[in-house]
Amino acid sequence: MIKPACYFWRNDRIEVLDRVVYTGDFLQSSMLKYLYCHCVQSTEEGRIYSGFFDQSERFTVTWHPYDFNKFEPKFKAHLLLLLGVNKP
Repeated sequence: MIKPACYFWRNDRIEVLDRVVYTGDFLQSSMLKYLYCHCVQSTEEGRIYSGFFDQSERFTVTWHPYDFNKFEPKFKAHLLLLLGVNKP
């Protein structure tokens, strides 16, 4: 099972936060670097979400689901290597 984490694709590499990220986390200035970065999140319930966070003109941060298959191939390859690929 995958532990709760958020995997951001930033500057052609994966940056891992060992927790689930929520829109409210972007109130911290240190999180702003992750706006608009594609990411994959795993939750305690075993769910996996893919998407990105963005910010509106009114500075509201929102989550946008995005199809994992449309992510950059390099991100998908790095993520699969990081998480381990299961053999059938």
